Amino acid sequence: MTRNRPSKDDTTRYLCAAAQLDADFADDAIREFLVERTRPVPPSPGTDATAVLGEAIAARARRKIRDGILAALAVAILFTAPFALLVGWVVVGLIASISQMNKQLKTLVRKSNPVPVIIAAAAIVVLIVYGPDLYEDVIEDFFDSSSYSSSRFDVNYSSSSENGGLIVALVMMGGMLATLITDRLIVWRHLTRRFNWNAGPIADPLTDNRPVLSMSGTFMRELRRIGEVERESHTQDGAAIVVYRGFSPFVGAGMEYGPWSVAVPLRPLEGKEQKPLTTDVLYAEIRKALSGLGRATPLTPSERLSSLRIADQVMVPADELIDHLADPASRMILKGQGHPPYPRLSIEDMERLRAEPEEWARYYLCVQVETWDRELVLSVFIHAAMDDTTLYVEWTPYVLLPIKQQYQEIDQLVPGSPKPVFQALRQMLRLPITILPATVKLLTMIRPVPQRPGFINPHVYGSLNSLRELAADDNVHNYLQLADVDRYLKILSSRFVPAVTNLLEDSGFSAEGFERQTVFVDNRNVHIGGSVGGSFSWGNNVVQASITTTGGKK
Repeated sequence: MTRNRPSKDDTTRYLCAAAQLDADFADDAIREFLVERTRPVPPSPGTDATAVLGEAIAARARRKIRDGILAALAVAILFTAPFALLVGWVVVGLIASISQMNKQLKTLVRKSNPVPVIIAAAAIVVLIVYGPDLYEDVIEDFFDSSSYSSSRFDVNYSSSSENGGLIVALVMMGGMLATLITDRLIVWRHLTRRFNWNAGPIADPLTDNRPVLSMSGTFMRELRRIGEVERESHTQDGAAIVVYRGFSPFVGAGMEYGPWSVAVPLRPLEGKEQKPLTTDVLYAEIRKALSGLGRATPLTPSERLSSLRIADQVMVPADELIDHLADPASRMILKGQGHPPYPRLSIEDMERLRAEPEEWARYYLCVQVETWDRELVLSVFIHAAMDDTTLYVEWTPYVLLPIKQQYQEIDQLVPGSPKPVFQALRQMLRLPITILPATVKLLTMIRPVPQRPGFINPHVYGSLNSLRELAADDNVHNYLQLADVDRYLKILSSRFVPAVTNLLEDSGFSAEGFERQTVFVDNRNVHIGGSVGGSFSWGNNVVQASITTTGGKK
């Protein structure tokens, strides 16, 4: 008996939370989608792009307000606080930042960039060796001198003016702490109330009256454009158009996972009549065979194949699209210079392109399975081409890994907890170390890609990552997720290969060459061995408890 299992849809709220938690994620999302008015939004499974981008705009505006207040107060403290107080605060900030600096050093080491690591290590050694003596000398000079003399300003202060400056500095520091506490409480309220697992739908930023959104007029104009495109694309038929920049055309699908392709001669079977065999017939047979998996619900955990989706996509590299602007065929993708690409290709143009692929525009049949409450997404892109003598088939699986654990931890937060206050206190201690980078970021604008007069930069027309990819983790979260990737891939392959084989034989052609080559590549495909900490591999690659790629982007 088929059971009806509801599937959670947490992707959008986790990504909205990521915008509030992670400044880099919010800025990367804005930079990718809200700066260039000609850049499209690629497919992002289970994601409301408008809601996530709206939250990124609001989070960036909130941080600008916070950092602006902190920078102004920091300037006041710099001119009023005793030198010893500033040095002491810097030392405390360095001590409080050790763990964060250690994480950053590890990241730099993984990226094999030795220069920043050497500089940071030298700075830490100098601090450990000379820091205590330096601070002791400063304190002795401060208390032993008959008058306080600042080398920064070369001004002598009387005892009363010293006390007044200290009081002003302490008041400013209190204002900093109040600003940080307020900021943390606002974020905490977002995470525990607006993005809570039972909070209901997230407000549409295009109709939300939050004042923080009105501060970013340019970004909001682009967000309205994206919202209109998203609504229109849901009501249109045809193939989704993905205009991409970079190496991989499969934007939004994650990382490549063991692709293969075969080319086989079409040999007529003796004594059997040949029937017309075209790419349209082949795609129709593949779609029919894979669609049948949706009814085989007990085959997979939680009956996830019941929600299997099959869609048409057309991949177009941005640089080639710009190079072919004079080609009349490009008008089915792009209206003209200065306009964003169309979100969908008409059915008529899709069928023509499927039968006669362009070098710069390719049709793919996308088969997609969302599993583990939409955390893990397996997509297989199928492309086929043929003439009277040869059949060519591509099978390109991609895996979209789960959203980072740190964004999913919002479900463990408790409303009314004192934790945001402690977070603000920790930020206050580290402020002398973080205030300069924060001020630089405050003054930094997210600008469009530079355009040379008379030159069309193709990067403004192509996407590189989806919102979901920007928040993806580096690996699966447990062994069962890894096992399910292999399971779904083998199930899809078990229907795909026989579908092509049967079609060839029914059409009067030998399927021996196709079967032989697919058996060979299947033996090189993914397999799993060992326990939870075991290894899995494809081809000649063997990896311990992690997913790796054979090409493309990660």
